[in-house]
Amino acid sequence: MVFDTATQAAAWGYAASSSGTPWMALIIGLVFTIGMVITDTIDGRLLYQISKKAIVDNSIWQYRRSLGWIIVISSFAIAGYKIGSYFFPVIELSDTSNLIVGLLMVVLVMATYIKVFVRLAKIKAAHGH
Repeated sequence: MVFDTATQAAAWGYAASSSGTPWMALIIGLVFTIGMVITDTIDGRLLYQISKKAIVDNSIWQYRRSLGWIIVISSFAIAGYKIGSYFFPVIELSDTSNLIVGLLMVVLVMATYIKVFVRLAKIKAAHGH
């Protein structure tokens, strides 16, 4: 578990405790943390598979850079949104809008994975593997 995961879990727990019981805050924080552990594990396994099968190291670094920039940009965007919504509550997104944004992030990450796997397949085909 990394610092980012712990702070995100704390933020979700705080959000739950402000509108529910302490037990609900604990449950939401735990569910979020378990989700992040699963996601990070899948990411680690995929990176391992890419590293193990990659012909060109550049593709691995390109994947990591792409995913890294997605994380950096989304982290700053979320922080900016949270700060902005604190000072300007009118920009607060509904639960449905938050769900849509979350789904779009999942699609973006999956598109990055697919792009790397397609590129690796092309490289392998070009090298006759």
